Parts: sequence; C-alpha cells; structure tokens
Amino acid sequence: MQTIENRTSAFAAEGVEPPIAAAHELLSDIVTYFAAFSGWRWIRMTRGQSWRFLDLGQRIERALAIARLLRATLVER
Repeated sequence: MQTIENRTSAFAAEGVEPPIAAAHELLSDIVTYFAAFSGWRWIRMTRGQSWRFLDLGQRIERALAIARLLRATLVER
C-alpha cells in the first residue's frame, strides 16, 4: 500500500492534468485513510484527562465548523 505522501506526489508529478475521476479517487482514498486513523486513535487511547481534553477540542472544532457552514448558507451578505 502506498502512503499518502507517495500518492499525492506521484499524482502531481505526472506533468499532465489528470482526469477528474483520478482526483476524486485520490481524495476518496485520503478521506478514508484519515477516517480510519481517527477511529484507531479513539479506540486505542485510554480514557483519562488527555482523552477528555482531546474530545473537548474535537467538539469545539465541530461546533465551529457547523457555525461557519450555517453562516455561509443562511446569512445574506
């Protein structure tokens, strides 16, 4: 299995503009990799103070992302 760094550098180094399907496949693989890593992190980490701090940070980031999304879609400028 290739690493993300190898896949992205090979993708950009081809010199020819790649088809949209190839870009979609690469991005899909990257999202899958990070989702798996995130799940692994939550499974393996002990539930101590550091886990609570990490969980709190993730919840704050998620709330900020939702607030930005709502602002971008519902507020007229």
